[in-house]
Amino acid sequence: MRSSSPTTSAGVLLAFLQPISTESDEASANEKIDLLPTAITANVLGIKTARQYRAANIEYKKRHLVICETEDLARVNVKQMLKFLEGENIGGKWDIRAYREVEIFDLEKSSSTSFLCHSRPEDEGTVKYCPLLTVRIEAAETIMVALMQPSPAGAADLDAWYREEHNQQMSEQPSWLRTCRYSLVSQQTSTSGGSEGFQELSFLAIHEFGEGEQLGDSVKALEPISEWTMKVMKDAVGIDAAIYRRT
Repeated sequence: MRSSSPTTSAGVLLAFLQPISTESDEASANEKIDLLPTAITANVLGIKTARQYRAANIEYKKRHLVICETEDLARVNVKQMLKFLEGENIGGKWDIRAYREVEIFDLEKSSSTSFLCHSRPEDEGTVKYCPLLTVRIEAAETIMVALMQPSPAGAADLDAWYREEHNQQMSEQPSWLRTCRYSLVSQQTSTSGGSEGFQELSFLAIHEFGEGEQLGDSVKALEPISEWTMKVMKDAVGIDAAIYRRT
């Protein structure tokens, strides 16, 4: 496994949409949502890529999510991002969050391209990658998005829990690809319809999975649940987690 810390101001913007449209105009709204990644990269300064996901649990309020990657957060204006999305007239409440990159935990890689090699018998149980191949791994089809707000005294413990325990435990799940962690920089939400469900959550982890994942539709605690895990969850001021899949 490899854990790396950022050397640039790279980060992500998460655009959550809580629909308030009726069933009669849901089809029209979905058509507009499908076009958002292309529209965002073409119109919002600083956005490198954008990918659209939909919550696996149909009861989850923040039904839609667009994840936008940027190499320089300073170039992205979150207020302008919100203004652009509201101008698309999709119908619903937007919650836009900009996060700076904290840690990428993934399988050992060579440059930006990496592939599994067939292990020798003596290497069973380890993961190896072959360099210099030409095909790249596509964006994750399924992600687990975990947002947390630690207590004022709990931020360091939450970070240590990820680095020393939870990263490894998550990597052992079927079809796991990598875990990316971020810290909140700024947030803007739609003023119409109130701000319910748009709690400030400064810690973000995005766990990426490929074909064959067994996550289901709702986030569940990983077994076995350690005492450290129970402490982190108990000490957290706020937690919001969901499974999303690409549409």
